[in-house]
Amino acid sequence: MTDQSPSAAFAASSFLDGANADYVDQLAARHASDPASVDPQWAEFFRALGDSELDAKRAASGPSWARTDWPPQPADDLTAALTGEWAAPPPAKEAKAAGEKIAAKAAEAGVSLSNEQIQRAVLDSIRALMIIRAYRIRGHLAADLDPLGMAEKGSHPELDPASYGFTEADMDRPIFIDNVLGLTHASMRQIIDIVKRTYCGTFALQARRGRGL
Repeated sequence: MTDQSPSAAFAASSFLDGANADYVDQLAARHASDPASVDPQWAEFFRALGDSELDAKRAASGPSWARTDWPPQPADDLTAALTGEWAAPPPAKEAKAAGEKIAAKAAEAGVSLSNEQIQRAVLDSIRALMIIRAYRIRGHLAADLDPLGMAEKGSHPELDPASYGFTEADMDRPIFIDNVLGLTHASMRQIIDIVKRTYCGTFALQARRGRGL
């Protein structure tokens, strides 16, 4: 005699609920796109259900009210300081805009630049802005917070121009920085001097005031 009680029906279908529900929904969506991509027993099960391809894919994508832009992914400097994403390069759109600005500034000065020269200037500009940003969010690591000189100073490649491809021979070459730091152009030597005074010096001064020095 076949047991048709509610408890038996629940036992027969309970694998579709709880922690297994998402897995089954994903299998159903795969079956809807390609029946051969799932085990034959599962394929037979989904055929028996008779759900349409659209319904199966909707179930696998989650509830209709779910937000695809959640949780938000902040990209500000404070978040970068906490996550360590200090050297994220700008998108291609920004690089193109920088190239156009550099070409326009050169034209104003009556200077004609080749594509190769513009590309080099854009690369310098991007790298310079990256190191400025690195000092803004991690400059405290290089601040002199130990007047007694007892602490061992660590290495911080994200604050080193060499990490961005600048050699000693490149330190005095003018770089377009588009009024960042209040300057249109600055050499890497000038940039490092400014960011050290601004971002490292400020932290050191605050630390000394906190210790009453």
